[in-house]
Amino acid sequence: MCPNLIYEDIQQSNTFINPYEDFCYEGEIKCDYCIPTPDLIASLSSFCVPPPTNETTGKYSYTLKSGQKLELDHPLPPGFPIDLIPSDEEEHANNGSEDSCISIKHLLLYGTACICPISGIIMYAVLHKRNPKLANRIRKLTLTSFIAIGSFLLLLL
Repeated sequence: MCPNLIYEDIQQSNTFINPYEDFCYEGEIKCDYCIPTPDLIASLSSFCVPPPTNETTGKYSYTLKSGQKLELDHPLPPGFPIDLIPSDEEEHANNGSEDSCISIKHLLLYGTACICPISGIIMYAVLHKRNPKLANRIRKLTLTSFIAIGSFLLLLL
């Protein structure tokens, strides 16, 4: 077969017939309906909305086994043990009082752990049995110092 014959076959099969010619509309499409604008809908529906109710939310008071009164903004679910709530609050209150009166000795230990993180590991090993809270704080500070110094050294490289 000659390439010219293939080209002629393609041209003969490519007729310009519109297969959708029978489905076309003649003339213009007529629109007999109107869509209301959003502001019209909002103005009509605003009269159907009831006014907000002013409910005063009172405090819910609970009495614990120890005799302490606990006031909450929202009610507790039924069957919820009330004694679980103040245990967290007491711990946070104790932590706040401990943080407020840090001695100079503790500040020196923190400073030493910041400047030389290896000494923080040694301080943790010495203090973890006598004062576990202080030892854990020194450990966290030591690890943070290792990360900060390591990042700084990597940036210098």
